Amino acid sequence: MTKRLEIGKLYRCPRYHLFVWSSSETASSAAASTAAAMRAEADACSWSNYWSNAFDCTVRYGKSNAIFMVIEHEEKYGTDFYHVIFKEIQGWFICLNWLKIERVQ
Repeated sequence: MTKRLEIGKLYRCPRYHLFVWSSSETASSAAASTAAAMRAEADACSWSNYWSNAFDCTVRYGKSNAIFMVIEHEEKYGTDFYHVIFKEIQGWFICLNWLKIERVQ
């Protein structure tokens, strides 16, 4: 399990572009078959389009280092899912330790 992010606080992921799913249900269904993020933006763009078609939903990505706010948390199957708001998008992401999410002061 990852270190819990706090609701109402600001964070960023400096190394990766985070996949942002339209619902926690879709994010949890996808958790076993997809990466949570991509290092290269071109890969994140391509894969978000692929996953959108594969799961018949909207999958976007938050750019690396973009600041987001956590507005909700769910834990399913020992994995943390967070509902977040970026400047231009909102949705759910799969939070894993290797993402190295940082709190913004």
